Amino acid sequence: MCCLIPFAAIKPAIAPAILCLIILTSCHPTPKLAYVNPVKLAQESEAVQAAQRELAAVAAPLQANADTLAAELARATARYEQQRPRLSAAQAAARERALGQQQAQVAQYREATAQKLDGERTRRDAAVMADLNAFLKEYGRREGYTLILGATATGNIVYADEAADITPAVLRELNARYRRQHPAAR
Repeated sequence: MCCLIPFAAIKPAIAPAILCLIILTSCHPTPKLAYVNPVKLAQESEAVQAAQRELAAVAAPLQANADTLAAELARATARYEQQRPRLSAAQAAARERALGQQQAQVAQYREATAQKLDGERTRRDAAVMADLNAFLKEYGRREGYTLILGATATGNIVYADEAADITPAVLRELNARYRRQHPAAR
């Protein structure tokens, strides 16, 4: 008979993992368990690195356009400051309104650019994570694992023997598969 711990006493994020382990160990006499470090997979995955490079390539021209607009605004402001002593009150007010509109346009462009890049980053991240999750399922089935856990900074795995860490093996195969699928990406 095992010692039962009330679920209220268990950290809520850990309870589902413990329940899953209890169920799996009761169904499989000798479960094959392992874990991966998702942070390491994300940092060292060639697919993630390629997605980051692609995002940087999308961001570069957008940032260059924003910088050009900001430089044009700075030049227009400097011209206005030089000419202001010679302008009438009405002319100065009109130029200030125009500069205000130009400044608003620069801010709107920067905001739109940030939103576009956030959307693009989210889309690319989702695609990479879906591919990684599919690979982990395939890897787990092929290697006969009953359960592969993700060791995260939030403490879902409090302790695990390093021998159960399959991150390096998963990373090797994941990157090899990526290189096969994207031979020109190197």
